[in-house]
Amino acid sequence: MKAKLLLATALLLAFFGTATAQYHPFLNNSSWIVNDWVSCCMPPEVHTIQEGTATVIGDYTYTVFNDPFPTQDSGAVIPTVYLREDVAAKKVYKRVDGVDTLLYDFSLENGDTVSQYGFTFTATVDQIAVNDGVRKRITLRSVELYHDEQLKQIWIEGVGTTAHPFYPERNMYAVASS
Repeated sequence: MKAKLLLATALLLAFFGTATAQYHPFLNNSSWIVNDWVSCCMPPEVHTIQEGTATVIGDYTYTVFNDPFPTQDSGAVIPTVYLREDVAAKKVYKRVDGVDTLLYDFSLENGDTVSQYGFTFTATVDQIAVNDGVRKRITLRSVELYHDEQLKQIWIEGVGTTAHPFYPERNMYAVASS
């Protein structure tokens, strides 16, 4: 009886250990509702980024999104964003000017580094509760200082950032270095 109980307990622990470590893909039926804080004195504009469509370019399949946030470069034109995900490597790429650039690296662990936007960031990894369970949260702090402060970003596996899923740099802000 003890052997059966021990075996059942071991199987449950093994199942829950792998269930919490499961990767949550970024482009798995993805759509987002994003608040655009126009100014401090006005309520945010709410935009929905609809689920993308698949298209093949070269050797890769990309998910194409219409981003409802026009940029200064695009004027009133709604930009098209091409993303692809390497689920095995836990990386998401954005196609910029015909070249894949790393958007998110959800394989990062504590102490790992990643270079983006001209800065090198060091990762701190923990967990965060979301609507459908627990996800990996990666907090990045810049190694280099920006106006005597570190830059900080927060990525959530399967979500992106809390500011905008296609532009993690919009989530980047300066914090006092410690």
